[in-house]
Amino acid sequence: MGYKEHERVQVKLEFLRMITRLKINPAQMMEKMENLPEEEKDMVMQLPNSYFERGKEEGIEKGKEKRNQEIALELIARGMPIDQITEITKLKKEVIKKLADE
Repeated sequence: MGYKEHERVQVKLEFLRMITRLKINPAQMMEKMENLPEEEKDMVMQLPNSYFERGKEEGIEKGKEKRNQEIALELIARGMPIDQITEITKLKKEVIKKLADE
């Protein structure tokens, strides 16, 4: 269609917003998608899945961060030096010091 990269992102975003406002029945949409050529169907299916995967990855990272903070709190309670806690949890010293102050 001749869009520049930043325009393509905006067009995709607006399209997704339109879809959500239309409140389309997912079952009906899937049924219609079955009639698309295989290559087109694959491309259409990748879009929501890529957003789902990105969100899933971000959630996993946040979960790891939270777990590392819990471990750091336990190590602080046991009197372990901050340098060692940093090495074990890979958290920044500032984060560990803040946890220790709380």
